[in-house]
Amino acid sequence: MCDGGLQLLDNPNDLRALVQSLHRMIAAGGLCVIRLFSAPPEQESPEQVFADLFARKIGNLNLLKLRLGMALADGDGQCVRLRQVWDAINNIEPDFLRLAEKIGWPLEHLFAINTYRERHMKYFFLRAEQVTDAFCHTPGGFELMETHIPEYEMGDRCPILTFRRN
Repeated sequence: MCDGGLQLLDNPNDLRALVQSLHRMIAAGGLCVIRLFSAPPEQESPEQVFADLFARKIGNLNLLKLRLGMALADGDGQCVRLRQVWDAINNIEPDFLRLAEKIGWPLEHLFAINTYRERHMKYFFLRAEQVTDAFCHTPGGFELMETHIPEYEMGDRCPILTFRRN
């Protein structure tokens, strides 16, 4: 169904309504496959993320955006405004040319973060347990068939869940 799309829900409570809609649309026995962007059990700090960035341990902007977003997320480690991610990067080094040189990325690649600059949209980093509960219990109507944890960088934060409609 989606690749990281659940973080775009307006509110984590909208997940129930989505599950109900999917239950109506997917035929009995049909599958729904979702890759989550899920915060880790232990929330890391923005300082940890930036230490890894400057040590060149973060391979690209997409990984930085996800890790930093999860680190900046509210107390549950679940909700962050995109503007907060841009602000944190700008605050650590407002000169993007200098930042690109420090981390070894092309400047054009780093400039893509500017799409977050004035964004007040939120990302919600739902945990696999929350999504599974919504699909299987509240409101339910699905069975969890498989949870796959990819082996790539941050794969533990990108589980792929496969549900079968009852």
